[in-house]
Amino acid sequence: GGLKPLAQMAETVAQVQGAWATTGRPLRLQTSARVILGDTEEQAWKAASEVIEALRETAAEQQGKIAGAENGKGEATGTAMRLDPKLATTRGGSGREELEALANGSELVDKRLWNGITRASIDFSTPVLPPALVGTAEQVADALMDYYAMGISGFLLRGFDLLGDIAVQGRELIPRLRELAARHDEAAGTAPSLESEPMGAVV
Repeated sequence: GGLKPLAQMAETVAQVQGAWATTGRPLRLQTSARVILGDTEEQAWKAASEVIEALRETAAEQQGKIAGAENGKGEATGTAMRLDPKLATTRGGSGREELEALANGSELVDKRLWNGITRASIDFSTPVLPPALVGTAEQVADALMDYYAMGISGFLLRGFDLLGDIAVQGRELIPRLRELAARHDEAAGTAPSLESEPMGAVV
């Protein structure tokens, strides 16, 4: 899983739904979503720049460990693989080539899908990270609704500050997303699907 530009995700959703249709069973589509939130949009982008700087510092620290190991001053167990851009694993299940193609495109796609984090993780030779949604809780919830409207009803929310992100997501983002999903379902005359559908497939 992992967020992709809307047009690309719509193609994936259509393929999965088409393949699943032959089973005759209900389907719940879900995806992981990295988000960077702020009380204001300016604060959200400041947080995004801090994530880039943290990646830079991590890469420099790991390069130092490799150099130390090569000089007999330390160990590089597993570190070289994480730093080598040809060997680094991806996160979120997306293929490396697909993420590299995204990173080579526009830095901001659709409403607020930010490829800067993907590009930086490639540049710094850290594990490749999928794009993230950046903005206030209301802005990010609105962007997630575009994915919900195409049939994705489950979101595994992830950030970069585990405890802090859990708190703000639970306090601000998730309630707003549930509210928007309920409005969407009511307007469409469909049963609520954000949490209720029984079968899952990750896209």
